Amino acid sequence: MPSRYAAALIALCLAVVLSGAESPDLSPVRQISNADTIAAARSFAESKGLEVQTYGDGPFRIMTIGGTPPKPEQLVADGELVIGGLDIWTGKQGLFVPDAQADEQVLWYLLLKGDKTFDAFLSYGRKAGVLPKSKGEDLAKQTNNTWGSRVAITEIDKISGGGLHRNITVYLATGLALRTFIAERAPDDQTELPKWLVAGMQSELERLICKSNRCYTISYEKSTVDLSREKWAPALAKLITKQSTSLLSAGDVMAIELISSPAEDYLQLWSLSAFIRQATGPGPGRRGKPGFGTLLDTIARGTPSYEAIYAQLKTDNRGLTKKWHAWAAKQR
Repeated sequence: MPSRYAAALIALCLAVVLSGAESPDLSPVRQISNADTIAAARSFAESKGLEVQTYGDGPFRIMTIGGTPPKPEQLVADGELVIGGLDIWTGKQGLFVPDAQADEQVLWYLLLKGDKTFDAFLSYGRKAGVLPKSKGEDLAKQTNNTWGSRVAITEIDKISGGGLHRNITVYLATGLALRTFIAERAPDDQTELPKWLVAGMQSELERLICKSNRCYTISYEKSTVDLSREKWAPALAKLITKQSTSLLSAGDVMAIELISSPAEDYLQLWSLSAFIRQATGPGPGRRGKPGFGTLLDTIARGTPSYEAIYAQLKTDNRGLTKKWHAWAAKQR
């Protein structure tokens, strides 16, 4: 990573294991380009007479149409911290670091001013074939959030209120990096990284970079834990110590779909993903020892997450649950 990010990356408190010459090849099977999506964004802005601004010249950049978000330079730096954190977690293999010299390979954060502008670009991009069409309920319109190839797209006002601009940026940048990772390796365009793992990694990077967690989707009616007020690690440790009926096995956590889930489920998917990352370690490492990067690559190429995790950690649901709960109960 560039030296100017070294201090911030150290603050993430992530261990680094340098890979050796015998590490397995985890190269993507295809290259994903942002060119069509970015070209459509510029063409849309021109057709509407809207101003386009760009920020950053590294692997993560921001494009705005019709407005300016709070502290865009800070948001660029946060996005690059996401990429740096994922790179460290996966053994500094460059798996998440796009070539900043190749414009079509960088990750873009596209911000549009106003609901009407977002909806208009959503229709424009879908007609141009660069944005995914809705399947049933149009969640993109409801959430003001969608994805293009190597591009996360949302609405400026959505991230500007309540001081959430950094949290939402880190959350979406993590999702974008993971979506790109799997798109480059998946056997087909239907394969996805499991929702529980993506949400867990998003929450962990949000916690480390923003020092808070404010992005999650839960059922408040079913929850007994207030995620906005309580510290997550002690809250989960308390549930484990008291043997709460809301505790899940590792296998049950891996089956969470994030639809109407209580806060207790969210705590557990965040904790389990962090435990698995630490248990597998950064890598692949020296002499090809598998690590967290190996695990993500295996899942991205089509192996169910539970199969890949049990195999790499040489355990089963019962064994993993026992070790995870013992570890989580000590976290503060």
